[in-house]
Amino acid sequence: MFELVELTSFCAQYPHFFVNDSIRSYHNTLKEAEQAITKAVALKSGCGCDEEQIFGYYVRELPWGVAIHGNDSLCTRSYLADGSFFCESIYSMQNEPFPGRSAKDCKFAKGDIVEVLDPNSNGFNVGLEIVLELPPNPERVTEIVNKMAKMYPDVDKEDVAMMCFDALDDAYVTLDSDVEYMESHRHRQSVMLFPPHLPVSDSIRKELERAYEKNAT
Repeated sequence: MFELVELTSFCAQYPHFFVNDSIRSYHNTLKEAEQAITKAVALKSGCGCDEEQIFGYYVRELPWGVAIHGNDSLCTRSYLADGSFFCESIYSMQNEPFPGRSAKDCKFAKGDIVEVLDPNSNGFNVGLEIVLELPPNPERVTEIVNKMAKMYPDVDKEDVAMMCFDALDDAYVTLDSDVEYMESHRHRQSVMLFPPHLPVSDSIRKELERAYEKNAT
């Protein structure tokens, strides 16, 4: 089953704004969910409403007959405001280790300024941050798992992999301000990052770039 979530914003402006999330519909296939996004985009673009703006969409693949918690899903896909596909989670709620995110699957590079969706009880707070580190790639994951497997020879290698990498590791390390690293760095899930929807002011850009230069290796 595929759950279509619409993300909308009102009077969006930096440095922070709020995005509301609302379940729009459920579908049997991903194709049906994506067709519903296309129809929703066309409907919004023709309504002439300037107050509510589409921020984007999520499509979450949900299992049948299994209890889920919060935003757990088999897979989450993000879509931009024009309905185009943007990013897909590489993990799932199933007990599988995170295999690593290859360079071709990373939508951002080090030093990119991004919008980050930070979940709260009513939707998402959105702010600008700068990418410091990319999610670990498959080669890095394999390297660490092999190293840990030698330290725990009596533990099954797949269990070692689960000890080392899980859903939370499909994340970018970002900085949200020009302060000390421990106070400013964040671990942001890949599907929570979007390209900036609005022009970024020089003052915000310079602060984030200073933070990156201070912490980049």
